[in-house]
Amino acid sequence: MRSQLLSWLLALAIRPTDRVEPPEARSTRLEIVADAILTASGGDPQLAAALAVDGAGETGYSLAWGNCQCRGQECDFGRALGYWQHHLRHSEPLSARETLCGTQSPQVTIGAERAARYLRGCFRGDQDCLARRFALLGGIVVHERVPVWAMDRAIRTVRLAERLKE
Repeated sequence: MRSQLLSWLLALAIRPTDRVEPPEARSTRLEIVADAILTASGGDPQLAAALAVDGAGETGYSLAWGNCQCRGQECDFGRALGYWQHHLRHSEPLSARETLCGTQSPQVTIGAERAARYLRGCFRGDQDCLARRFALLGGIVVHERVPVWAMDRAIRTVRLAERLKE
């Protein structure tokens, strides 16, 4: 499953700010992402796919965004942290920011595990459940209509999960 996930990550478009990153460094960084996703998912292909798709949708696994080096309106005006764009809760100290900002294994794994708590528990292939969880992770409580972007992530998750099972 690791090789399929890593291939998928490496095929993502490179963000303009990341074009200066050498290909070997990008590959190493995305290996860390793949390993963090696999750890957080416990080897569950659907959860691994959901984590991969959500991080791709939030940040494209941008080096700058992973390091919380956002500009202007990016990253919800700098309030969203790491690849999965987590917001600190009011009860969390500002020092918790350091646990989510960074592209090394500890920070990326913590971010993936935090996102996994929201995405875990949907029945296999239940796109509506996944879409609602993506919306919740994005800070939107869905009572009726699921946002199009969240449904798109759910569809992409189901497709990627099938590839990861091969």
